Amino acid sequence: MKFDGLPNDKTIGIEQLQIEQDTGRSLYRLDGISNIDFNRSNIPLVEMVTAPDFENVEEVRAFIKKFQHMLVNLDVCTGELETGSIRVDVNVSIDKHARIEIKNLPTTSAIINAIRYEYKRQCKIVNRGGKIDSIETRGWNGKTTYKLRSKEDSIDYRYMPDPELPLVKLNLNDIIPKVKANMPVTIEEKMKELIDGEYKLKLRDANVLMNDPELLAYYKTFYEKCKQQGLKNPINWVVHELMGSLTKSNMTFSKVIVDAFSEQSRRSKG
Repeated sequence: MKFDGLPNDKTIGIEQLQIEQDTGRSLYRLDGISNIDFNRSNIPLVEMVTAPDFENVEEVRAFIKKFQHMLVNLDVCTGELETGSIRVDVNVSIDKHARIEIKNLPTTSAIINAIRYEYKRQCKIVNRGGKIDSIETRGWNGKTTYKLRSKEDSIDYRYMPDPELPLVKLNLNDIIPKVKANMPVTIEEKMKELIDGEYKLKLRDANVLMNDPELLAYYKTFYEKCKQQGLKNPINWVVHELMGSLTKSNMTFSKVIVDAFSEQSRRSKG
């Protein structure tokens, strides 16, 4: 898979994929007191566990960005970390030492900074002759990681089959072609259309459009209208002038602000 910002293709393996039902969220404090937030109880979720194939934080950053784009492209969710549409926990280990899990990472920058800090912390322990001898879960307070609890083994979770759910047996030879037939156009194909197709966009501008499906649809409609009128490609007006003005006004894009078919938008782009 090709990730933006990386020079070569990178394969990230998927070790486990499971359907779960959220039970709540543990809220840990540095003074040792913890509470449980039940506001998201019974919300269905899918947990994906990747293989330890990341070699640096830039690969982690690129993977998260690509995964967010994939979720939006599949119309699964908004892919936003800040609103909890997706959540990311990371595991960090050096050499053959114990693996440390880090939770409470609300943004991509928090994920990257926590990994960097935890890597340096573990290196210092080992270089001083110490040992990371227990698998533990740590939190992130914006500056440092801190211990939340000892990490449970699988047996501590007391997994059991749901007695109300029968086994589901799938015929892969039948279901896989059907799933593929119903998949939308991939991100790579959309990017190729924007950059190498008739739009001839720069990678930076294409990424801006890909981050917002509504903006992408708006641009394509606007482009066709301008093309019919013999006018130039409106990408600079859409990405820089329109989006720049909205950012300054603390507004998010919506096609109702400026209709791509309106006389106002045709004049604005000129």
